[in-house]
Amino acid sequence: MGHLTAFLHISNKLAERGHRISFFLPNKTQAKLESFNLHKDLISFIPIIVPHVDGLPPGAETTADVPFPLLSLLMTAMDLTAPSIEASLRDLKPHFVFYDFTHWLPALAHRLGIKSIHYCSISPASIGFLLSPERKLNEKPLTAADYKEPPPCFPPSSIKLLPFETRHLSFSAVKQFGPDISFTERQIMSFNNSDAISFRACMEMEGPYCDYVEEQFKKPVILTGPVVPKPPTIELEEKWTKWLDSFKARTVVFCAFGSECILKKDQFQELVLGFELTGLPFLAALKPPMEAETIESALPEGFEKRVEGRGVVHGDWVQQQLILSHPSVGCFVTHCGSGSLSEALVTECQLVLLPHAGDQIINARLMGGDLKVGVEVEKGEEDGLFTREGVCKAVKAVMDDDSEVGKEVRANHAKWREFLSSKGLENSYIDNFVQKLHRQPLGVQRKSPSTPRRSTEITLTLKRSPLSSQPASGDPSTEVCSMEPRIDDEPQVLHPGPLDESLLTRQRYHRSEDIWNGEDPGPLTCRGRTKEMASIQMEDNRYWAWARLPFLCPRIEPPPGCDYGPWPYAPLAFKWVRVPSLKSRPFGMALIHYREQLVRIQSYQVGYGVEIAIRRGAVVAMENRHGVVCVALLLASIGLR
Repeated sequence: MGHLTAFLHISNKLAERGHRISFFLPNKTQAKLESFNLHKDLISFIPIIVPHVDGLPPGAETTADVPFPLLSLLMTAMDLTAPSIEASLRDLKPHFVFYDFTHWLPALAHRLGIKSIHYCSISPASIGFLLSPERKLNEKPLTAADYKEPPPCFPPSSIKLLPFETRHLSFSAVKQFGPDISFTERQIMSFNNSDAISFRACMEMEGPYCDYVEEQFKKPVILTGPVVPKPPTIELEEKWTKWLDSFKARTVVFCAFGSECILKKDQFQELVLGFELTGLPFLAALKPPMEAETIESALPEGFEKRVEGRGVVHGDWVQQQLILSHPSVGCFVTHCGSGSLSEALVTECQLVLLPHAGDQIINARLMGGDLKVGVEVEKGEEDGLFTREGVCKAVKAVMDDDSEVGKEVRANHAKWREFLSSKGLENSYIDNFVQKLHRQPLGVQRKSPSTPRRSTEITLTLKRSPLSSQPASGDPSTEVCSMEPRIDDEPQVLHPGPLDESLLTRQRYHRSEDIWNGEDPGPLTCRGRTKEMASIQMEDNRYWAWARLPFLCPRIEPPPGCDYGPWPYAPLAFKWVRVPSLKSRPFGMALIHYREQLVRIQSYQVGYGVEIAIRRGAVVAMENRHGVVCVALLLASIGLR
């Protein structure tokens, strides 16, 4: 269900902007998703009849209907829907088709003149770590030893795998996932044959991983932003409302592992016994374990009596998003599916991470390591087993007010919750997403950055212009660097020479008093991949890089009387290369004219930027985790793609 709801959430966002969506889904699943369709006039559900394949349970339609060993048969059945999908697409004549595991769909779409978008509900970090072309998956299957290390150019991160996890991944990668095709082969074909790759992600959280995927797959990567779903149009079931209402605010532990995660009986029992050990009220929505027919038969002896009145283990689907938003729920024990994490990050529920398989493992390291917004339950390195004590310890860590670990993750979670819920963030991403869909040269694989290319040169000169009618004399905060383009047949381009990479290393921990008007902002950590981005050699020994124009940090207030309108403004500091015509200024903005067309660089939210191509130079951004704080313009010559 997680993949289906992810597609429906982005459909709702697109429908808000007037786009019409046809949503293919299995017939019986439609009823479960009906309440999530917020624009029934624009989003039409088109039922798919899933053919029966010998060995599948009667009526099986989704992964929730079959155990793990039968997934290959289910994919075989789904692949048999290709003729009916093609017939529907011929009638509908859409501009774009979004898909994920349907590896045959791009070729079908191209025959019909439709652009295909691999909308990946798996995180960019997971795709980069597990499926990067650097791993040469087409040449040989990866062994457990191969998964111990990330791909060679993978961004610096805290993602490390335990021995049992590497064994699991190497087994899953080669498992058959349809007729004569493995899971890995299906995924690689889905990515390689697409016109573009899209993630439900934002640069502020996973920027380096998004860049890495784009570089490796040589495909445009277009982000939708966090796509925080609006609450369903129905209310929480009355029985759960009454039960949750009986507890104090932020005291209930809620556990849900999705529709596909099935534990072994011993681990199922360790989990619920761990909840009992916490002494806190809890609600666990779990499927019966492998060795049991029902939840009741799987529970430890005497368990129900001991937790009566404060603990419930439920064996059916629940309204997860509504439960997470209930004021009594204070902790969420999750299997780390991408959808569950995105729903939880915008609530006040603290995260306990208990990944089960595949990309969930990478997600857990990202949340618990890179972002430090949750605590992962400890497991045995070789056997992968967790204990009731480990479950209790993790829950206590995030719930106890005096826990130092809890204080850190609660503070980080609060920062990201504020960011993800900030006004305008989502709209800026979705609007940019729609624009890029139409602007990108889809259907043509992106050339390598090292490929020589012809482009119009635009020479930019800098001038000072007042931000207010009466600028204060000598106060640099009352002036702005504006860039005036001049397009010439033989442009006058500044040539400061090759980039001195040692400067990047020395500036890794950088303080710029100019940019903060004399105030010390504290250590500003460089973007982890700055050096790599800025050192890709191009013809004539200059450099090519992708960069994001940063925008004003929340802590800096613009000067009085300043009116930027929709234009971006950013702190600029030319610290790394001395170019006589460039002077340090605390704020700057840019308009770019290209072939007599105004290219409008827009920003709707702090920390969000616009990608531009830099020829014969590089823009290198320095940032902390919550927004870019400094940029060095190394050469004023921009060639637009």
